[in-house]
Amino acid sequence: MVYSENPQNLYRIEANMGYVFDAGDGFSITPYAGYGYRYWERGETKSTSTYWNYREEFTWHYIPVGVKADFKADTKLGIGANVGARFMFNGEATAYLSEVYPDLSDPIFDLLRGA
Repeated sequence: MVYSENPQNLYRIEANMGYVFDAGDGFSITPYAGYGYRYWERGETKSTSTYWNYREEFTWHYIPVGVKADFKADTKLGIGANVGARFMFNGEATAYLSEVYPDLSDPIFDLLRGA
């Protein structure tokens, strides 16, 4: 299969909130937490005499937590670093096999525990 025949769409939305602590001398530290959601669709249903491909859909929610550090050198120059983790929950993957063969089911997989 040619990669160009395997389209993919990936979307992410994330919102974080934190409190900025002034550490002095242009430094600030911001611990944060939030909520995020991801959607990933890959593949396209296609069947030929030599192969068949099916569409998959992945969705998951997550809680981002982390710490952001910023240094403001002057009014126009700043540098920052961000260290964080994302804790996934309600992750699912669906394989749309019925789009290839209507007699097949569309299995749903739990991304944290397997099938």
